[in-house]
Amino acid sequence: MNRFLLQQQPDDKTCMCTCLAMLIGESAEYIIGKYHQHMYDDRSTWFDDVFDEIGIEYRYGHPKNGAINWGEAALLTVGSLNFEGTMHQILVWAEDGKFYVADPQAGKDGRKYYVAHEPQDDMQVQLSGWRLDIAIPLNQKFFEDAA
Repeated sequence: MNRFLLQQQPDDKTCMCTCLAMLIGESAEYIIGKYHQHMYDDRSTWFDDVFDEIGIEYRYGHPKNGAINWGEAALLTVGSLNFEGTMHQILVWAEDGKFYVADPQAGKDGRKYYVAHEPQDDMQVQLSGWRLDIAIPLNQKFFEDAA
């Protein structure tokens, strides 16, 4: 089951907004236009602000526990595979006995990206470490209405 539609980030600095777009079912272009300035440039807005605005329940990650529970989606910070010394945002979710990864770098020419499974080629890297930023239960009204 592929619950979220994979979208590619249009440039090197829009992974957060692209992941947010995938999660809430909007176009990356729309979310970038609405939130990028506030999330990336001046850092006055974060995921929780957006979720509060649109009515999505969430929980924060914690340094002592980065576990993603079954029935949750999560926005994770990971080390960038393409830009040394920088961080990257990905969307993951766990349901139906499987773990899924949506990396907005996937499919971009010459870019490595994270996957949940054993890599199938040199561009894929199996996800093995992360910082859980925020997790979202999938069994809430927002996602039922979006289906």
